[in-house]
Amino acid sequence: ALQSEPARREDRASPRRRPLVEQGRRHPDPSIRDLSESFLPREQRTRRLGEVVDAERILSLAGDPARGRSLYAESQSLACRNCHRVGEQGVAIGPDLTTIGRLRTRLQLLESILDPSRVIDPKYATHVLETATGEVLTGLLVEQTDEAVTLRSADNKVHRIAAGEVEQLVTQQRSLMPDLQFRDLTAEELADLLAYLESLR
Repeated sequence: ALQSEPARREDRASPRRRPLVEQGRRHPDPSIRDLSESFLPREQRTRRLGEVVDAERILSLAGDPARGRSLYAESQSLACRNCHRVGEQGVAIGPDLTTIGRLRTRLQLLESILDPSRVIDPKYATHVLETATGEVLTGLLVEQTDEAVTLRSADNKVHRIAAGEVEQLVTQQRSLMPDLQFRDLTAEELADLLAYLESLR
């Protein structure tokens, strides 16, 4: 009888190959990790959050700040450090998180992860600029004068556009932080991250 692709993959996860599969499951690259897990029986695969999260369940988990710190600093599936600063580490594009645990409640921290556009400080609102030649730039508004408009994009590049070249500048009701940052995490990992952010005081 013909076997389905998942069944064939599970057959290939023989004892000889299991160490390679386990090594792949711990790889920091999500694409390699997910490919490795596809060779395991479904009940042995890591249960990741995906697009829908039970917030009450996450809040009920204690979480480990030390594991959360490592996740924040090392995970390739999270980009927090690319836009946020903690102490002297990270990039100050979005809000500084050095004392965020003192400023936000546990629930507020979780909501900002699950729905980054729910509450936006005006100075961190995304702006979309279109030039007279049709070029479109997106980023945070650094400065707007009679001479030029300056934006900082998510990759931390500064774009200065002469005022005469600006066709339109529109404020978006969305955060520059991407949605679904948590998608590849487990419930325990998200609880660890939340515990770490709470500890930042």
